[in-house]
Amino acid sequence: MLAVADGNTWLTSRGKKSNFSIRETCCRCGCGEDEIDVRLIDGLQELRDRIKKPVSITCATRCKTHNEEVGGAPKSNHLTITTAADIYVNPKEYSLAEFYIEACLIFKGVGLYKATPNFLHVDIRDTPIYWYRDAKGKYVYNKDYAENWKHFKIKMEV
Repeated sequence: MLAVADGNTWLTSRGKKSNFSIRETCCRCGCGEDEIDVRLIDGLQELRDRIKKPVSITCATRCKTHNEEVGGAPKSNHLTITTAADIYVNPKEYSLAEFYIEACLIFKGVGLYKATPNFLHVDIRDTPIYWYRDAKGKYVYNKDYAENWKHFKIKMEV
């Protein structure tokens, strides 16, 4: 179901104003694409409420052209009605381990990037999958978020 906005702010499925604006979630190329699934807004708001810290959206909606420009997957969850967001929390305020665990309690799709501390990909897919991207750009997938974290941390230390 599409999210609805009140002015420039997305509403949750319960009609409450979220802490996220349309400007944060629309395609970064300037095309104006901004269709987003309300379940993603609900999850992002729940995450922010749980950690009691600002969560910045670095990327949510992408048009097909912008997705290709940034090297996104052809069937990315950032396309069409957006069900994914790349998010960030200030590492001085919240550790990556805590941020990752809190996100995994809400989202069934969570990805880690070795090169970018405190940056996560989250999505509202139906089947749980957790992944990390290593320093060489290779994606490693796990069905268990704890196993994913363990392997990610080992790769971080190498």
